[in-house]
Amino acid sequence: MESIRFRRWCSLAVSGIRYKPDRERVYAELYGHMEDRYEALTEAGVPPEEAESRVLAAMGSAEETSNILERVHRPYWAWALWAARCLLLIALLLALLSVPRWIMAQDIVKLPEGQRETFALPYREAQGIRDTRTFYAKPMSRASSDGYRFILTCAAGRHIECDDPDWIEEHDEFYLAVEVFNLRPWAQYSGILREFCAVDSLGNVYGAFNRTPHGGDTPLLSGNAYRTGLCTVTWILSLRNFRSQGAEWIELRYDQGGRDIRLCVDLKGGGTE
Repeated sequence: MESIRFRRWCSLAVSGIRYKPDRERVYAELYGHMEDRYEALTEAGVPPEEAESRVLAAMGSAEETSNILERVHRPYWAWALWAARCLLLIALLLALLSVPRWIMAQDIVKLPEGQRETFALPYREAQGIRDTRTFYAKPMSRASSDGYRFILTCAAGRHIECDDPDWIEEHDEFYLAVEVFNLRPWAQYSGILREFCAVDSLGNVYGAFNRTPHGGDTPLLSGNAYRTGLCTVTWILSLRNFRSQGAEWIELRYDQGGRDIRLCVDLKGGGTE
């Protein structure tokens, strides 16, 4: 039996229950009770309309029932369970966003402070290429500005030689990893490191990507950003047209608008604070 009057009464009676699952459960219980009472009356010979009216009269005021149910169904535990579920979801989200950062960290050679490591790649030697790479101890050079925190986490040099100079010319490359943190997840990271330049102890200057004409043999600091956490982006930078062979240090700098940000890596192998 479907009764609009019963449904209207039940909806008003449960309107004070704020937790939706409880509200739906109580609604079903009340409506089921009213249906059972209605069927018992009609089976006893009471006309349908009169039976419906008797059931509603027996249930009393929907407003008073709503006030009673509101006092009984305090949703403290329900809200606590809901909050716990939300926290769990946030924790899972943060964990998922941290996975790329963890994966990238596995590619960084971790060395004791004050040491460095150089090795050649055997599979390239078989091709007549001597690819020698030097990983420096994590410099952990830090700087902060305008809500951003910069950490120079790793630096690596690369020297390539080839038995066939017509195929690959002998040259050097240099890479740096900079972690940029901002507590605001919506902070803009897209161009922040493209405004930095690099300077070495020999006086060579690598121009900022956004402020230096490209092309030719112009020394240039360039790179790309990768989201590695909810509030963290890691920049992988390279020094184009590398000229810092024999330098004792290389420093990333930003000195515009009254700011003075410096991140230094010690090429002698030690860490720099």
